[in-house]
Amino acid sequence: MKQLIAIIVLLVLIAAGYYAWQTYGRGPSQVPTAIASFSCDQGKTIGATFYTSKVDLVLSDGRKFSLPQAISASGARYASADETFVFWNK
Repeated sequence: MKQLIAIIVLLVLIAAGYYAWQTYGRGPSQVPTAIASFSCDQGKTIGATFYTSKVDLVLSDGRKFSLPQAISASGARYASADETFVFWNK
C-alpha cells in the first residue's frame, strides 16, 4: 500500500513538473520585448517582433525569418548562420 501511494505521489510530481515547465519553463526569451513595422520605398514593409536574443521578421513579399542576435559594435544586429541575411537596427 505504501508503494502504491509513493508511486502516485511520484506521478503527480512528474505531472506538476511537466506542467510548470510547459507554462513557465520557456522563460522571458519567448516574450516579445518590442514589435515594430518598417516601411520602405515602393510600399515594401518589414514587420519585426523582437525578443531578448532573436528577431522574427515578416517581409511584405511573404517571406519569414527568425534570426538570432549577432555581434555588433553599434545597434542591434541579427543574422542568419551563414550571414546571407542580416537585419541591422539602430
